[in-house]
Amino acid sequence: MELPEIRGALSGGNEVDVLFLDCCLGSSFELAWEVASVADYMVASETVGPTEVVYHPRDVLYALSRNTSMTPRYLATTGYQAAINPVLVPSGFDGFPSAVLINLDRLSIGFPSFSATFNDFTQQLIAELNHNHSIRNLILDVRNNCTTWGLDSASSMMVDFVDFLEQVVAFENEFYYNETSTLATSLLTSLAPGVNNIIIDEYYWYPDFTHLHGLSLCLPDSGDMYKGFLWPNMYQNLKISQDTQWGAFVDEMFPTFSYDRFRIPECYHIFVHPLDPVSQLHVFFEDPVRQVTYHVGLNRAFADQPGMGIEVGIAGAEYHQDLLWGNTMIRIPTTSLQQVASSKQNGVATFKIVVNTSATTLGLKTVNVTVKHINQGMVVWEQNQYAVVLPGAVVSCFVSTNDTMTAFEVKHPPVAPLPLLTTVAIVVGVVFLVILAALIVNRRRKKKPKKG
Repeated sequence: MELPEIRGALSGGNEVDVLFLDCCLGSSFELAWEVASVADYMVASETVGPTEVVYHPRDVLYALSRNTSMTPRYLATTGYQAAINPVLVPSGFDGFPSAVLINLDRLSIGFPSFSATFNDFTQQLIAELNHNHSIRNLILDVRNNCTTWGLDSASSMMVDFVDFLEQVVAFENEFYYNETSTLATSLLTSLAPGVNNIIIDEYYWYPDFTHLHGLSLCLPDSGDMYKGFLWPNMYQNLKISQDTQWGAFVDEMFPTFSYDRFRIPECYHIFVHPLDPVSQLHVFFEDPVRQVTYHVGLNRAFADQPGMGIEVGIAGAEYHQDLLWGNTMIRIPTTSLQQVASSKQNGVATFKIVVNTSATTLGLKTVNVTVKHINQGMVVWEQNQYAVVLPGAVVSCFVSTNDTMTAFEVKHPPVAPLPLLTTVAIVVGVVFLVILAALIVNRRRKKKPKKG
């Protein structure tokens, strides 16, 4: 579900006192902002966690069944303590890696409210970029100075909110406006844990989670990560982007090119027709001079699963995926291939196309790939191939800059042997059916009347 869908599900009479998020990375500032009008308290984990967190409702419901008159605050506190010290869970599970108890009402209480101060802060960041867009490099330095351990990966979309604000204050002398660090300091004061504050309490199992303070915030480390992870306008549809300038600030940091403003004059256009939302399209391009392989497609750290983020390792390349029907497109500028092509004796460069269906559902799949060589808006060469494959297959081919394309190579996953007991059962079943058929035939022969 998208965050607006969560808010919509909890609206119109479905509002709740306490929202328990028994999932990884649930304690995000964007989510807290989204549901502040439909829930009073939120209990979540800022970090990734094991699957055992799904047993958290057992402890909450057990406590609630013995005290049905709990106040919302007491219920929220009970759920928070159950995340730290669970009882009714499988043995060997010590609790959430992190747990945070948040008072959502406090986002809008006070004058100026935390929400208003945050909006002023986002406007101030936009003002910094408008004054001198090279401030973008400073903000990237600030972001890269944050520690992201626990927030999915070293190169993730998220940073800890407090960690980011602390880094802004640490770099205050390098910002143009004094107001930028002043507003960051004000936000830090409001985010300090306390019984009457936004963050009531927080807990971290790992002692080196000292950089985490309760709420994560989307601030990617690169444009490729941002544009690859989000489908069009997803972040702009969030309430935080509608109420503040944070979404506009992130877009200013990582501007996206529209089709009308940016066209690749000459390119190879690779398109996978509707297949499956979790199918993957990859392009690999080997540079023998530098002895490296460039990659365009889903981040190779998640290459075996429908994961987050993309890599655009070839200069000027584009990656698009609709995330709904299985349409995927990659464009590779011809100019990015020419340097490698000139290093070869025949002046031809070759890249590999891979369609990975390892995570697709049951049933035969039709992998349908179209490759076009486009020059100044005109298709100068086009070839289409398709193959009907079993789920889990990996289909690949090679395309060269002399406008040739090899036939599909299909690799099906190995078929796992049946367990011994299952094999024995099948053999016994077949033998039984053969004997039964023989008895029926024999009985019919005995009943057949004699001639004469």
